[in-house]
Amino acid sequence: KDFKIISDNASNRATSYELSNKIITAAGKIFVAWLDGDQHCRVETYDPASETWGDSADVGPADDNHGGPALTMDGKGHLYVVFGPHANNPLRFRRSQKPCDARAWDAVQTVPGGNATYPCAVFDGQDTMHIAYRCHVTPDGPIVLRYIRRYRDGRWSAPLDLADAAPGAGGTYRCYYASLAIT
Repeated sequence: KDFKIISDNASNRATSYELSNKIITAAGKIFVAWLDGDQHCRVETYDPASETWGDSADVGPADDNHGGPALTMDGKGHLYVVFGPHANNPLRFRRSQKPCDARAWDAVQTVPGGNATYPCAVFDGQDTMHIAYRCHVTPDGPIVLRYIRRYRDGRWSAPLDLADAAPGAGGTYRCYYASLAIT
């Protein structure tokens, strides 16, 4: 089989951070998310039946090369991309306007719950989106592993801190590499 380079300008961390899903197969299509060299998150669609790629969709800026996307899908087939901004602001997300279609996206929304980076996002059987991420509680304060969920009706749960390394354990830097799975 032939392959395609989906970007001639990919970030040096285009698909880094294995905690975040970057590929979804659904409805006979393969959706791929990555961080481009201009620090924008993009999604492209491959159709195995016709062996064709669609145009890539720019879903928004990640601020730097640490703000790569987490790709997930709800029960109706809408794609969601959670991304950015490497701890300077809250995470952002966008939802595809049509099921199994990465060409058009709703407006950028913000994930409440602190200045964040390195998201992992999944949906459960009740169409609740679960997100785990690294959170800077304050600019110079602790860096925690945080969890939040978005219910089907758009309400958010209160954020929950899952982990905080012991004070003095290797300075203030923390990276948790949290992954989520629904069974």
